[in-house]
Amino acid sequence: LSDIMGRVVKARPNAPLHDWLKQHRDNPYPTKSERNSLAQATGLTNKQIDHWFVNARQRYCQPRQRRQPNPNYARYPKEVTDILTRWLILHRDNTYPTPKECKELLQATNLRSRQLQNWLTNARKRGLVQRLRQAAQGVENLAPTNASLPAASTNAR
Repeated sequence: LSDIMGRVVKARPNAPLHDWLKQHRDNPYPTKSERNSLAQATGLTNKQIDHWFVNARQRYCQPRQRRQPNPNYARYPKEVTDILTRWLILHRDNTYPTPKECKELLQATNLRSRQLQNWLTNARKRGLVQRLRQAAQGVENLAPTNASLPAASTNAR
């Protein structure tokens, strides 16, 4: 197919389906005879017509519902996660705070004790601690050793 300018136009075999749906938005369920005539008009099988309408009703007729945030899922402010991440970086070899450190973290973050415990547990489970350790090893491996440093010059100017 081509338009009046000679450009190739993609055929829309399902245009009759869209037209039918627009006209019947209040009841988007075609009768058996309507499905048969739509199948003839489009060259699709009755099963394909049925599937098309199921998908179209989901896509066009039902309003999209946004997923509601889980009220049980705590999302802490960036300042809080920065404090906790900094603590993990400094204590990556022992990520279990002492009672004194817990008290300090609780005061700095204004979290409840259970929230702090859960955050640290989740950080360990999600591999954050492991990644911090690997990053630290990478930095240590990049640090120059004494043997690779140039010898200090003894000439004073």
